[in-house]
Amino acid sequence: MTVSSIRHSRWYAFATLVWAAAEVFAAASCTDKRNDCRSRADCMEPSGGGSAGDQTHSGGAGQGGAIASASAGTEADFHLAGRAGESAVVPCNGACFSPTPVCSPSKNLCLECVTDSHCVASSPACSGSGNCVECTAMAHCSGAKPICNSDSNRCVECVSNADCATTVNRRVCDPASNQCVSCLQNSDCNGFRSSPLCLVEKKTCVGCLENSDCANVAAPYCDPTTNSCAPCRNDLDCAHIEGKNVCGAGVCVQCSTINDRSCASGGVEHSCDPRTNSCTQTRKSSVHACGACVADSECQSDGVVTRCVPMTFGPSRVPRGNYCLRAASSGCEQPFGSTLVTTVTAASASGAPSADYCGIEQGLVTCEAIRDTQDPSNSIRCTNPDTNLPDDSLCGCPRNLVTGSCEGPGEGGLCREINGANRCTIRCGDGSQCTTGRGCTSKSPPYCG
Repeated sequence: MTVSSIRHSRWYAFATLVWAAAEVFAAASCTDKRNDCRSRADCMEPSGGGSAGDQTHSGGAGQGGAIASASAGTEADFHLAGRAGESAVVPCNGACFSPTPVCSPSKNLCLECVTDSHCVASSPACSGSGNCVECTAMAHCSGAKPICNSDSNRCVECVSNADCATTVNRRVCDPASNQCVSCLQNSDCNGFRSSPLCLVEKKTCVGCLENSDCANVAAPYCDPTTNSCAPCRNDLDCAHIEGKNVCGAGVCVQCSTINDRSCASGGVEHSCDPRTNSCTQTRKSSVHACGACVADSECQSDGVVTRCVPMTFGPSRVPRGNYCLRAASSGCEQPFGSTLVTTVTAASASGAPSADYCGIEQGLVTCEAIRDTQDPSNSIRCTNPDTNLPDDSLCGCPRNLVTGSCEGPGEGGLCREINGANRCTIRCGDGSQCTTGRGCTSKSPPYCG
């Protein structure tokens, strides 16, 4: 070997030693200063060998080694190792900062958390995606929101109807809000008799949504402020009630004193009974003075005010019923008078205010008896067929409109012989109480003869 070759081999060995020392120094720097790894490509995961805990991983013979320090069993550990012919690499490039300050070596990602211990009280649970959330299990939830919604990782009141089993009148879980509500559809209100329908925008069971939901004649109107059925305000509120399309005093009825149009049939107008708010079979304006009636509209007016007025009979003033009488302001004609004894003062059956009417002496006479004395056919006779004698009970009785026979006992009339026949008449004090053409007799008791 020449001097020149010897010198060359010595120089090569020295250069190799220098190169190896530099590699060892570089590896040691990576383990000691992790922040430097952000800008280095010579730190990486070990490719072989090694276990958790403080260990030393060595490379192959004649190559640089690196020392890795880690805490046993945690995802956040940094593992540094040399590999033959390569530089070591640190997970997450060796540095993670807020809002993702924790490194997950298995994912090589910086995350908000990898365990619950990395999270704060307001979001105490670490999700599988590495975010701190309100809950990942039921144990994280309590109180008014005892259920963990696994989709949103939030504590809620419910995720299914079963979670609402104990909430009063709120047995349905709304998936949009995860709250227990009364209903989402009408079927949810089954079993609530007074509130069978669902007001979807308020998610509550109510009595009605529109008038057609209110079938009770006493409460046909659906009040939009309360969604409950209420009394009618006008005829429109009764439009859906069959046969009772008129509003009378808050109730749907067939007719009223101010609206009896429904009582017209076959071109004939009938009256409306204000006591029952139902149509009668009596034609309007068909009842004469002192005729029995139920409504003002039944009385013949003949151009003057005539109304259906309540009357009495006898000293005890026993209620007799309603009869058509002429207003005293229009003037009175026999046998009706406006004296202190004969004037009738009352409100009408159809609700007209109290007024004076041409009447009769109610203590002695009834309107039925007056009508008998006015018998236009002169056909009423009052001879008892069994005794062939005059019978007062056959006068002043309610009569059959077709046959004229009594349909009940008579009151307020007398049966006396007049013009050769037993005829019905009335007691009198003077001739003004008798029909035109008759005078008050001097017999006892005096009567119109």
